[in-house]
Amino acid sequence: MSAGIEFRPLLVENLRDMSDDKLLELCLSSKATSVAWEECVHRIQKTIRGAIYRVLSRSRVATKGNIDEVAQRTLLKLVADDCRRLRKFRPQHDNAFRAFLCVVAARVACSFVRDLKPEDPLPEVDPPDPRPGPQRTILLKEMFEDLKQNASEFDCEVFWLHHRWGHTAREISEMPGINLGIKEVEYILWRLMRVLKNKYGGNSDIPSN
Repeated sequence: MSAGIEFRPLLVENLRDMSDDKLLELCLSSKATSVAWEECVHRIQKTIRGAIYRVLSRSRVATKGNIDEVAQRTLLKLVADDCRRLRKFRPQHDNAFRAFLCVVAARVACSFVRDLKPEDPLPEVDPPDPRPGPQRTILLKEMFEDLKQNASEFDCEVFWLHHRWGHTAREISEMPGINLGIKEVEYILWRLMRVLKNKYGGNSDIPSN
């Protein structure tokens, strides 16, 4: 993550006094240093690994090797395309950055579980629907892209965790670093469905897998 970053003297003690938002702002600026990135990675590792552990535990695959692998994938996702996801992030409440990290890590972990155990589907959000899985996936992806134009990336990730990977509002609220109550998560999901209904009308109901 420090490739191409100019090294400038900066005391670790000073970095440790920075808030997460200020540290992220520094890392994404022209004043970034390898020391700043190392402090940032050190901070987010625990949050990321905690969210990953919770997801992998549900499928009984929370081994150290798997957690390490998913943590690495999560970090690569965060810094891909010149840190595009990090640059688009905008804090909306206290601890928003760690909440954002949790939903990104949880989504990567869910994808890892699906690839690891394709024969064991994750729990459904809604009752079974006769419509085939591929149709649902295509619809979800179309809706997800539409939501990106009207909602924050954090809210969109919450939508994806719920409707694509089957996490309940309670499970999302209990992910390390989220710091949202169940009702707050439910409100995010309700608000996003209102956005979709405005565009899709009566065709915005999401079938289950």
